[in-house]
Amino acid sequence: MESKKKAVFKKLRYRSIHFDPSYGEFVYAFLGKKCVFSGITKNATSTINVAEEIVEAIINKEGLHPFSKTFYDLQTHRRYQKKPGEFEFDRFKLKIREKRVRDVTWSREKCPQETLDTFHDFVWH
Repeated sequence: MESKKKAVFKKLRYRSIHFDPSYGEFVYAFLGKKCVFSGITKNATSTINVAEEIVEAIINKEGLHPFSKTFYDLQTHRRYQKKPGEFEFDRFKLKIREKRVRDVTWSREKCPQETLDTFHDFVWH
């Protein structure tokens, strides 16, 4: 996977609820203190609806403390019903209960140009 700005993209799966395929895939990259992920499987559960599972998968895979990064969902045409170039960028607020990520809330934010440059291919292609 290439982008205009060099970044290391990693890919993981998440359980898709009530959809076929039974799993979805997402890519993620670290941009300083940010961890940005983006769903890439059409017809899987939307990433915003399984945010807890996605954030927990990243935390476990990378060995991170939950509050060491701020997590963002970049929603593009790769997963959502959007045209290439259309996107939404949501920041997550995490709560930890019983050592698990729970009750994630989100708020829409303006997507920084650095993030758009990094995820160029996922936004436009």
